[in-house]
Amino acid sequence: MAPPSSLTTREGGRASADLFRSDVDQSHPFGKELEQLNEVAEEFGGVCRDVAEEDEDIMIMAAHGLMKYGATDYMSEIEDLFTATFVDDDSASGNAGWI
Repeated sequence: MAPPSSLTTREGGRASADLFRSDVDQSHPFGKELEQLNEVAEEFGGVCRDVAEEDEDIMIMAAHGLMKYGATDYMSEIEDLFTATFVDDDSASGNAGWI
């Protein structure tokens, strides 16, 4: 079955690249709102932290005797405790004692 003709033909068409334009057509009914939205998006885009800020954070943490850990560091620290607490010895060894 063929797709509907409305999907294959474009009247007054718009290229997908038009979706990423920063300028908004003034005749657009929501043009003013879209411009405001673009401004907010640009503002939030500038919030991203840079390497210098992260390095400064690490130096401050080190000065206070704190360490930076990632998820893998955390998991390796709690692995033995987790295994001792939540893993059943029979299931860990592969024994099926209930059969």
